[in-house]
Amino acid sequence: MSPVLGLGANNAIQDADKLSQALLKYTDNNISFIKEYEKEMLIRTSADVLKSRTVTFKSSTPIGPFGVFIRDSILKVMNVMINFYNFADSLIFKN
Repeated sequence: MSPVLGLGANNAIQDADKLSQALLKYTDNNISFIKEYEKEMLIRTSADVLKSRTVTFKSSTPIGPFGVFIRDSILKVMNVMINFYNFADSLIFKN
């Protein structure tokens, strides 16, 4: 994530908090809490990653309105593909 919006640091702090809470639920034979933590983390951070990418690309390269449209379209498609992969992964490997 871009350091421009501070989203990376904020998400890192939230991740540490949520993971420590999940670790408190740990039992000897049950590690499903990690999957729960990971699902929550992906949902929480996917929008922030897209927002961070958009701000970074907009501020780094002046490419004109057509270039901005193409770039934003590509980023949106990539975000949909990542979300689809996560959804498919959760269906295939639901333990």
